[in-house]
Formats: sequence, C-alpha cells, structure tokens
Amino acid sequence: MAHEVQTPFGFRLPEQPGIHEVWFQLYQAGRLIQVAALKIEVQAAPDIPAAGELDETSRTPGTEGEDATDA
Repeated sequence: MAHEVQTPFGFRLPEQPGIHEVWFQLYQAGRLIQVAALKIEVQAAPDIPAAGELDETSRTPGTEGEDATDA
C-alpha cells in the first residue's frame, strides 16, 4: 500500500466576477510531475444593507434591541 501524504493549501479567489482558470503545477526534485487546471466561477456578492437601512420585514425575529457584541 502506497503512503499517501496530503498537504492543504489555499488561494484567493479573483475579485472580478466571471469564469477564471486556476492552474496547479506539482514539481518534485525540479521535475514537473502533474498539472491540474480548474475553472472557477466567481459571482458578485449581493449588497448588504447597513443596519439603519433594514426595514421591519428584513430583521431577524428575536433580535430587536440586541447588539452584535452581546452575543
């Protein structure tokens, strides 16, 4: 049975909405071992209204008068 090693890593998503390609290249001892290309779709985040702009229908029930620091 082969010994499997996993190494997590991260990357930042592009800020521009649309479809983007991310290429991962795995090198070992200076030699290219494997290449993987991924397509990532980035969508713009919806605008979140400021606390003062919320109307009564958009408030979370049971949170009247509560402050975020009270949690």
